[in-house]
Amino acid sequence: ALPGFEHFFAQHLFAQLLKIGCLGDSCTFGTYLEAADPYPSQLQHILETRFPQHLYEVKSFGRCGARAGHGSIRSYDDKQYRQAISYGARLNIIMLGTNDALSGPIPIRET
Repeated sequence: ALPGFEHFFAQHLFAQLLKIGCLGDSCTFGTYLEAADPYPSQLQHILETRFPQHLYEVKSFGRCGARAGHGSIRSYDDKQYRQAISYGARLNIIMLGTNDALSGPIPIRET
């Protein structure tokens, strides 16, 4: 199931289309997977199955190599970030961390 999502969708079911943006790394993008297998596609299917009376559009903004640290996905210069913002989603899901774990710890900076 989708912990935490059921409450959100129970409270925010609209007559119009509910747009959901998925930002993240290759796990979001679906590297080496068929088109129906990345989690944004699975989420679209789950929502249509569990709440068929409403319209959903789940769009993936995944990018191979994206990281939470080092300014990767947080940068206004990042193409996927700009596309996700202009998409106008009511809900955005961010899934990052896989590449950060592979590249070692992110240095802490004082501001």
